[in-house]
Amino acid sequence: MSAWHEYVKEKQWIDDLLSGGYTVAEVAETLDGDVVRFARDAGSGKRETLEVMLRNADARKYLGAVLIGRLRENRAAADVT
Repeated sequence: MSAWHEYVKEKQWIDDLLSGGYTVAEVAETLDGDVVRFARDAGSGKRETLEVMLRNADARKYLGAVLIGRLRENRAAADVT
């Protein structure tokens, strides 16, 4: 698989999980890539988790940009109140 196709696949995973109510719970860097643990409330106080290995550098950068964007949004919302 080409690097571009791998990036598109991993970016789609990230987008699908975040739009599905998951949040990034943990990121662990390894020599093979980043292991990202996503979590969401499954009801009844239970947490549903899913781990994804991001091997593509551009997909890892994309996740970082998404997380920074969300932090900025949260900070701006907190400043308004």
